[in-house]
Amino acid sequence: MTWLSRNLTKLGIGDWMTQNFPAVNSVDNDHVSDVVGNKADTHDGNSIAARLNTLEKHAHSESELYPTLRAGVTIISNDVAWKLGGAAIIVGNTKNLDNADAVDIGGGRVRIQITGHGYSVGNSVTIAGTVNYNGTFKITGNGFADYIVIESEFVAETFAGGGAETAIDFIPSDFDIHYLSIENLSENAVYEIVLYADGIKVG
Repeated sequence: MTWLSRNLTKLGIGDWMTQNFPAVNSVDNDHVSDVVGNKADTHDGNSIAARLNTLEKHAHSESELYPTLRAGVTIISNDVAWKLGGAAIIVGNTKNLDNADAVDIGGGRVRIQITGHGYSVGNSVTIAGTVNYNGTFKITGNGFADYIVIESEFVAETFAGGGAETAIDFIPSDFDIHYLSIENLSENAVYEIVLYADGIKVG
């Protein structure tokens, strides 16, 4: 039998791939076809096709996201992670300004008294309900638990003791996502992950 006729015969009976692998690997992978597998392989097999079958039909599970959030941002959830279909809400730490005066500490910085604020240097605070200090500021100092320091032009004001202040550090653009999978995909459907901070879309 010539080389051509011999290999045509192998092609006809589906035994074209006959390149042997070292026997030390396994008795089940003597041929390339054993390693690659075929469309009939199920998750019970060890071929590449079987492994892909396992990933496609059995390995997908409910998604869990573990975003790396910065100081001042917390996640409200019953679980330690977000789960698609029941995403957690990112909220800020809301406090009220004390009934006290704004204090000029020089250098374009103002001290504002907020008892037990719990904020950190670098947090962003949004102040409302004042005459001269409404807006968003970066906390530049909080050496004591009862006041914060912001960069602002000083204007004398005594706060009424009810000004709402919300501290939310800006959410970073990069997230450490450990697992991501969307179940029950519809053909040609588009899915997106949307981030909200205090009900405002941020990404």
